[in-house]
Amino acid sequence: MNYIRPILPSIVPGTIVAALFLVVLGYRRDYLGHYAAGFGGTLTALSLVIAAIAPDAFSRRSAATILLTVVLCIAAGGFAEATLYNIAKFDEVDFCNQSLGAALAGMGFQLNVGAAKPEDSILRSICYAGLIALHIGIYFAIF
Repeated sequence: MNYIRPILPSIVPGTIVAALFLVVLGYRRDYLGHYAAGFGGTLTALSLVIAAIAPDAFSRRSAATILLTVVLCIAAGGFAEATLYNIAKFDEVDFCNQSLGAALAGMGFQLNVGAAKPEDSILRSICYAGLIALHIGIYFAIF
């Protein structure tokens, strides 16, 4: 089965912005890395959290759940930037790039969600796409 087309609304906006990061700011690969990590981590978290919502409660709870998950992912990125990755100081640009990635993941995911809960196979595909983006982010942020 083809699982790419149903997840395009989740991944296309983030991919376009990632390409812009690479073209315009290619000399600062860590900017792309933080953006992609925020995008991929949030997309992965969203797919896991949405999978846990019961189908009968999905239409009532999905929008609030997506918003709360994005906010928590942004907070987790800020916490990691302030503690784990705080070698010299809190880097506002890195935090902004992570947050932009998280926000775009949430908006793209919201575009993908209708009134009915997506099939588990689609949520799995979104989770895999998020994990790939997260790994790309780690690579560009470190190397």
